[in-house]
Amino acid sequence: MGLFTPDYLFSGVTQITPAFCQSKGYAGLILDIDNTLTRHNAQELSSQVAQWLKELQEEKIRCILLSNNHPPRVEPFARKLGLEFVCQGKKPLPEGYRRASKALELPSKQILAVGDQFFTDVLGANLAGLAVALCVPIEPETHGFLHIKRVLERPLWHKTKQRFSK
Repeated sequence: MGLFTPDYLFSGVTQITPAFCQSKGYAGLILDIDNTLTRHNAQELSSQVAQWLKELQEEKIRCILLSNNHPPRVEPFARKLGLEFVCQGKKPLPEGYRRASKALELPSKQILAVGDQFFTDVLGANLAGLAVALCVPIEPETHGFLHIKRVLERPLWHKTKQRFSK
Protein backbone atom coordinates (compact mmCIF):
# COMPACT_ATOMS: atom_id res chain seq x y z
CA MET A 1 0.00 0.00 0.00
CA GLY A 2 2.96 2.37 0.53
CA LEU A 3 1.83 6.00 0.35
CA PHE A 4 -1.74 4.94 1.18
CA THR A 5 -0.69 3.23 4.41
CA PRO A 6 -1.64 4.92 7.68
CA ASP A 7 0.52 4.47 10.76
CA TYR A 8 -2.53 4.05 12.97
CA LEU A 9 -6.20 3.20 12.59
CA PHE A 10 -8.85 4.49 15.01
CA SER A 11 -12.61 4.03 15.16
CA GLY A 12 -12.94 7.76 15.79
CA VAL A 13 -10.85 10.80 16.59
CA THR A 14 -11.57 10.64 20.33
CA GLN A 15 -9.70 7.33 20.50
CA ILE A 16 -6.47 9.27 19.94
CA THR A 17 -6.01 10.02 23.62
CA PRO A 18 -3.52 12.43 25.16
CA ALA A 19 -1.86 9.38 26.77
CA PHE A 20 -1.46 7.76 23.34
CA CYS A 21 0.06 10.96 21.92
CA GLN A 22 2.46 11.32 24.82
CA SER A 23 3.51 7.65 24.67
CA LYS A 24 4.37 8.04 20.97
CA GLY A 25 6.05 11.43 21.36
CA TYR A 26 3.39 13.48 19.53
CA ALA A 27 3.13 17.04 20.82
CA GLY A 28 0.98 18.31 17.95
CA LEU A 29 -1.93 17.15 15.81
CA ILE A 30 -2.89 18.31 12.34
CA LEU A 31 -6.63 17.70 12.21
CA ASP A 32 -8.92 17.28 9.23
CA ILE A 33 -12.39 18.72 9.81
CA ASP A 34 -15.11 17.16 7.67
CA ASN A 35 -16.06 13.63 8.70
CA THR A 36 -13.12 13.54 11.14
CA LEU A 37 -14.04 16.13 13.79
CA THR A 38 -17.63 16.75 12.73
CA ARG A 39 -20.18 15.82 10.10
CA HIS A 40 -19.51 17.12 6.58
CA ASN A 41 -20.02 20.91 6.45
CA ALA A 42 -21.29 21.08 10.06
CA GLN A 43 -20.17 23.93 12.33
CA GLU A 44 -20.74 22.15 15.64
CA LEU A 45 -18.79 19.41 17.41
CA SER A 46 -20.30 16.53 19.31
CA SER A 47 -19.88 16.84 23.08
CA GLN A 48 -17.40 13.94 22.98
CA VAL A 49 -15.15 15.62 20.42
CA ALA A 50 -15.38 18.96 22.26
CA GLN A 51 -14.31 17.25 25.49
CA TRP A 52 -11.49 15.44 23.65
CA LEU A 53 -10.12 18.73 22.29
CA LYS A 54 -10.29 20.24 25.78
CA GLU A 55 -8.31 17.28 27.19
CA LEU A 56 -5.67 17.65 24.47
CA GLN A 57 -5.29 21.35 25.26
CA GLU A 58 -5.05 20.63 29.01
CA GLU A 59 -2.20 18.21 28.25
CA LYS A 60 -0.47 20.87 26.11
CA ILE A 61 -0.91 18.94 22.86
CA ARG A 62 -1.08 21.54 20.12
CA CYS A 63 -3.75 21.26 17.45
CA ILE A 64 -4.24 22.93 14.10
CA LEU A 65 -6.95 22.38 11.50
CA LEU A 66 -6.06 21.54 7.90
CA SER A 67 -8.82 21.48 5.32
CA ASN A 68 -9.18 21.61 1.57
CA ASN A 69 -12.28 23.71 2.15
CA HIS A 70 -12.53 27.48 1.71
CA PRO A 71 -12.27 30.22 4.37
CA PRO A 72 -16.05 30.73 4.78
CA ARG A 73 -16.30 27.09 5.92
CA VAL A 74 -13.09 26.77 7.91
CA GLU A 75 -12.54 30.15 9.58
CA PRO A 76 -15.76 30.33 11.66
CA PHE A 77 -15.34 26.70 12.72
CA ALA A 78 -11.72 27.27 13.78
CA ARG A 79 -12.61 30.51 15.57
CA LYS A 80 -15.28 28.70 17.65
CA LEU A 81 -12.66 26.18 18.72
CA GLY A 82 -9.90 28.71 19.29
CA LEU A 83 -7.62 26.85 16.88
CA GLU A 84 -5.29 27.98 14.14
CA PHE A 85 -6.09 26.68 10.69
CA VAL A 86 -4.87 26.18 7.17
CA CYS A 87 -7.64 26.20 4.59
CA GLN A 88 -7.43 25.48 0.88
CA GLY A 89 -4.73 23.00 1.92
CA LYS A 90 -4.55 21.31 -1.49
CA LYS A 91 -4.37 17.85 0.09
CA PRO A 92 -2.88 15.45 -0.95
CA LEU A 93 -0.11 17.86 -1.96
CA PRO A 94 2.26 18.31 0.98
CA GLU A 95 2.10 22.13 0.95
CA GLY A 96 -0.80 22.40 3.43
CA TYR A 97 0.85 19.93 5.78
CA ARG A 98 4.06 21.92 5.65
CA ARG A 99 2.23 25.15 6.45
CA ALA A 100 0.39 23.49 9.34
CA SER A 101 3.62 21.92 10.65
CA LYS A 102 5.39 25.28 10.54
CA ALA A 103 2.54 26.89 12.49
CA LEU A 104 2.79 24.18 15.17
CA GLU A 105 6.50 24.99 15.55
CA LEU A 106 7.34 21.34 16.19
CA PRO A 107 9.69 18.91 14.47
CA SER A 108 7.86 16.59 12.09
CA LYS A 109 8.56 13.54 14.27
CA GLN A 110 6.40 15.15 16.99
CA ILE A 111 3.41 15.73 14.70
CA LEU A 112 0.57 13.33 13.94
CA ALA A 113 -1.76 14.08 11.03
CA VAL A 114 -5.34 12.88 11.54
CA GLY A 115 -8.00 12.36 8.88
CA ASP A 116 -10.62 10.08 7.38
CA GLN A 117 -9.64 9.74 3.70
CA PHE A 118 -6.91 7.76 1.99
CA PHE A 119 -6.62 9.91 -1.15
CA THR A 120 -6.23 13.21 0.70
CA ASP A 121 -5.30 12.74 4.36
CA VAL A 122 -3.19 9.56 4.31
CA LEU A 123 -1.47 10.26 1.00
CA GLY A 124 -0.84 13.92 1.84
CA ALA A 125 0.62 13.22 5.28
CA ASN A 126 2.85 10.49 3.90
CA LEU A 127 4.07 12.77 1.11
CA ALA A 128 4.86 15.41 3.74
CA GLY A 129 6.82 12.89 5.81
CA LEU A 130 4.40 12.90 8.75
CA ALA A 131 2.91 10.08 10.77
CA VAL A 132 -0.77 9.67 10.02
CA ALA A 133 -3.75 8.33 11.92
CA LEU A 134 -6.74 7.26 9.85
CA CYS A 135 -10.13 7.52 11.52
CA VAL A 136 -13.31 5.80 10.43
CA PRO A 137 -15.51 8.55 8.91
CA ILE A 138 -18.28 9.91 11.12
CA GLU A 139 -20.90 9.23 8.47
CA PRO A 140 -20.98 7.66 5.01
CA GLU A 141 -20.75 9.81 1.89
CA THR A 142 -23.87 9.13 -0.15
CA HIS A 143 -23.56 11.30 -3.25
CA GLY A 144 -21.25 13.17 -5.56
CA PHE A 145 -17.50 13.04 -5.88
CA LEU A 146 -16.93 12.09 -2.23
CA HIS A 147 -19.11 9.03 -2.68
CA ILE A 148 -17.05 7.98 -5.70
CA LYS A 149 -13.83 8.44 -3.69
CA ARG A 150 -15.27 6.31 -0.89
CA VAL A 151 -16.07 3.53 -3.34
CA LEU A 152 -12.51 3.69 -4.70
CA GLU A 153 -11.14 3.59 -1.14
CA ARG A 154 -12.88 0.31 -0.24
CA PRO A 155 -9.94 -1.99 -1.13
CA LEU A 156 -7.61 0.25 0.91
CA TRP A 157 -9.98 0.12 3.89
CA HIS A 158 -10.14 -3.66 3.61
CA LYS A 159 -6.34 -4.02 3.59
CA THR A 160 -5.90 -1.50 6.40
CA LYS A 161 -8.47 -3.18 8.65
CA GLN A 162 -6.81 -6.54 8.01
CA ARG A 163 -3.40 -5.09 8.87
CA PHE A 164 -4.55 -3.59 12.17
CA SER A 165 -6.63 -6.59 13.24
CA LYS A 166 -3.51 -8.75 13.53
